[in-house]
Amino acid sequence: MSVLSFVKNDPKIDQAVDNLIDQNRFEDAKIKLWSIQTVAAYESLLKKKRLCGDARRADKMFRPAYRWMVDRMREHGIPMNRKTPIWAWYRYDENHRMPDLRRGAHLYPGTKGVRLHLNAPRRLVLLSDFNDWHDVLNDWPTTYTEAEWDRFEKMNPNSKQYRQAKMESWEKIIENNNGVQNRDSYFTADTSIQAVLPYLDLSWITKIDYFIAR
Repeated sequence: MSVLSFVKNDPKIDQAVDNLIDQNRFEDAKIKLWSIQTVAAYESLLKKKRLCGDARRADKMFRPAYRWMVDRMREHGIPMNRKTPIWAWYRYDENHRMPDLRRGAHLYPGTKGVRLHLNAPRRLVLLSDFNDWHDVLNDWPTTYTEAEWDRFEKMNPNSKQYRQAKMESWEKIIENNNGVQNRDSYFTADTSIQAVLPYLDLSWITKIDYFIAR
């Protein structure tokens, strides 16, 4: 069972979110996501019926972060035999559930892309805080208070203690799960929430939007 907590308890906000995040990982539970892919990747999906992450295309600098995310997926019972997941959006920002194609940074400028609307199995999806994910990418500790930051400032950044504490701090960005200890994740009403999956199946697609990246 996946239990998500929200800092803001506005009933109107929470009801909208609760209606969209399925709290239980039942075999038939589905979750609505959006995935940005190149047209070339989509054409490969049409041909092969399934799209998997390709670690060779990942920036070498970020591969340790991707491996960390893959390990979290496995901890949550998601079968993962690749080094790189498929990324998607659960909530783009506080004003948009799906990614806004009028904005940049989805793909390299000028690239032909698709926004895939997905109805994916909940049991194969792990949610996390998109903004705090950058702490993992940059190999920084995740801190929410001055006291937490001061704690790391007092440590030797090259020590085993620092490394362990830093990796433990990253656990905060992942959705809560009763089966994993020391999880304390909070998604507020304005959190940008990303999703990772072991693969993308053609049968999950409900709609396709073509665009040229800005």
